[in-house]
Amino acid sequence: MAQRSKRPRLGKGLASLIRNSAEEQTEYQPFTKSTLTKEAITFIPIEEIAPNPSQPRRNFDENSLAQLADSIRTFGILQPVLVKRIESPQDNKKYQLIAGERRLRAAMMAKLEQIPCIIKPASRLETLELSLIENLQRADLNPIEKAMAYQKLIDQFHLTQQQVADRVGLPRTTIANY
Repeated sequence: MAQRSKRPRLGKGLASLIRNSAEEQTEYQPFTKSTLTKEAITFIPIEEIAPNPSQPRRNFDENSLAQLADSIRTFGILQPVLVKRIESPQDNKKYQLIAGERRLRAAMMAKLEQIPCIIKPASRLETLELSLIENLQRADLNPIEKAMAYQKLIDQFHLTQQQVADRVGLPRTTIANY
């Protein structure tokens, strides 16, 4: 009987998309599925969460958000958002959103007072990478938003196109084309 060849499977999470190139000379260590799932889910008041200033998505479809808000009212939030603590809280904001902008906005529309969160320490680079990956996995960014996010990784963190490609799991030529 012939053996089945192993095929890549979907559902590996963020860790499957964030890779650390062997050629890199950086201290950066990517999040792995195990580090994300080890964290406890904490319910945090929505008013304590600041939006992510590095959010690659600029356009949010109001109909899509309204549908998500309806779903949240009916079933709750099925996946927690990812946040980090703010070192110097301002205006009652103690946390900054890393990933989950649509869920947060829809939860506000649904008039929830608190939202399930995973609190994760993250650098500026990790915050930007995770928000980019999360948006690519969920609902597609438009090409301009993708290009701007990739360019931000290159400019702000002095990454090469290859390093960006390795981190987001795409060929370097795709990053170059954006």
